[in-house]
Amino acid sequence: MQREEWFHRAVIYQVDSSLFYDANGDGFGDLAGIRQKLHYIRSLGATVLWLTPFYLTPLQDDGYDISDHLQPDPRFGTIADVIELIARARELGLRVIVELVIQHTSAQHPWFRAARRDPGRRGGRIICGPIGRRKTTILPCFPALRRASGAGTNRLGNIIATCFITTSPT
Repeated sequence: MQREEWFHRAVIYQVDSSLFYDANGDGFGDLAGIRQKLHYIRSLGATVLWLTPFYLTPLQDDGYDISDHLQPDPRFGTIADVIELIARARELGLRVIVELVIQHTSAQHPWFRAARRDPGRRGGRIICGPIGRRKTTILPCFPALRRASGAGTNRLGNIIATCFITTSPT
């Protein structure tokens, strides 16, 4: 008999981190605001809290254009706020899923900047493939943004594909 995993019966409540609740009054949702509403989320029967990205971002793609996966954007709070939110959620019996976006980054992300500087490096070959090697057609994820997606080349002749917006290379 197969063991039932926790996620088979989970009730997941997704929070758009930038919109959910503004604790400091700046008009932008934040981690402290989410923490203040954990009792409410738990009272709805949720067993898992799913947080949309709160990482450092130039905020050109609703926070999905991440420029640093290792620090929260100051608009959301600090790393201490992240730790406090997760600890409080655990106290209330809530698991926390933090959305990790790695399929694309901001053009300001260190991964992309390193790939542009030295595309021959292992990471550079992943981010910027040689021209002519990409056989698939890139279809935009959001047709209304078609003008903002597609493939371009950098100064070294490498393909830089985007399927969301031009400032978020895929």
